[in-house]
Parts: sequence; C-alpha cells; structure tokens
Amino acid sequence: MNQVYVLSGECIRCKTHYHADHESYTPSNTTQSREVFINSACYLKIGSSFWVDRVFSNALLSEMYNFYASANAYTQFWNDSLGAVSIPCKLSRRQIWQAFVQESIRSIAQMSKIDFEANQNIAIDNICNSLNKFG
Repeated sequence: MNQVYVLSGECIRCKTHYHADHESYTPSNTTQSREVFINSACYLKIGSSFWVDRVFSNALLSEMYNFYASANAYTQFWNDSLGAVSIPCKLSRRQIWQAFVQESIRSIAQMSKIDFEANQNIAIDNICNSLNKFG
C-alpha cells in the first residue's frame, strides 16, 4: 500500500471543486451542490480517506457479476485471502458496496458517452434513485 497525497482544487471564477474522482458545483438557481462523477478517474474513494485503483474496482465488479457474489461474500473473501497480503487493514462491506456501485456507474456512463451527475454527498444506498433519472 502506498501513502500518497490527494489534491483538489477550486476555480476562483465559478467555484467548481475538482477532485481526483469527481467535480462538484452549485448551480446558480439553487443551494444544493451537485457532483459529476469522472468516468476516466484512475482512483475511486470508498471511505472517508480510503482510495482504490480501477484495477481493483473492475475486478470486484467482474467477480461479483460472474460469481454471483454478494458484497458480504466478497468482503469475506477479500479479507481472508488477498487483503491480508495487499493492504494492512480489512475492508468493510460498505467499502466493497461503494466500489461496486461507483464502478458500475462509471462503466455504464462511459459506454453511454455521458457523465453521471447527482446531488453532492448522496448516500450510496440512495444512488439508485438518481440512476432512474440517469437512464
């Protein structure tokens, strides 16, 4: 596991915030901030300060679909086998679910040649409501 700095920035003109995996802005006609998920992001944030690369999230997505694994089953598999070698901490079911949903969103959006946008800091369990507007 590598310790790296994650940088972010803000446009002084439009106040858009730029992050490694998303951009956030507040439309002029509302106070609710919005997030645009970056389809080409190399890393995804799956916790308050934990990031994974797209190799991990793509593998997770593929394994959950191909082996019909639940987030609980994949979490147990990861922590009992690969996780002990790869990272010094255990992953939670919520982190696995976060990676699965984010990778799914980005994969579908990229294939559709669109950007997925939702209210900022939306709970991952509520993301499906936004996906209905997306499709």
